[in-house]
Amino acid sequence: NRRLRSPPAASGRLAAPSSTSPSCRSRLVREGRPLCYPRPIPRRRPQFVVLDTETTGLDPHRDRVIDIGAVRLDAELRVTARFATLVDPGIPVPLFVTRLTGITDADLRDAPDAAEALSGLREFAGDAVLVGHNAAFDREHLQAAALRARVAPLAADWFDTLEAALLLYPELDRHALPILVEELGLS
Repeated sequence: NRRLRSPPAASGRLAAPSSTSPSCRSRLVREGRPLCYPRPIPRRRPQFVVLDTETTGLDPHRDRVIDIGAVRLDAELRVTARFATLVDPGIPVPLFVTRLTGITDADLRDAPDAAEALSGLREFAGDAVLVGHNAAFDREHLQAAALRARVAPLAADWFDTLEAALLLYPELDRHALPILVEELGLS
């Protein structure tokens, strides 16, 4: 016969933060620890820019971005603006990538280089949250492209719809976009 013990009185209590944690912007403390956020939570609705990239392969250190597409969404998630650019990778596009994407070396001959493409994307995105399915792939390739081009990487926050789907729908065997569209009844 084990009896359940109630938690200590201080557990879960909210109080003002201690002065030992000046970097914490939170005004609440739970169980003696400040509830901290890396930045203040915005009061306004965030803006979203959904983006996707095409690359010459899977390795951001070896492969290159060849296409960037993005749309800006309003508060009702309607498309309000579009951004699209091919990117000259400075290397030949592998045949399997051309077969997968339809993008050829000839298509990229007069395309802007990575620095110009990233500048355009940065201007288009502004301070919006960047959204992508498997966003780590796009983010890592864009960061590597910025490093090679010696320009600042995108400083935006990112939201990964693949990570969200894995958390929200663990019962699904696959979390590819077509599967999620069907599962959620979207068109």
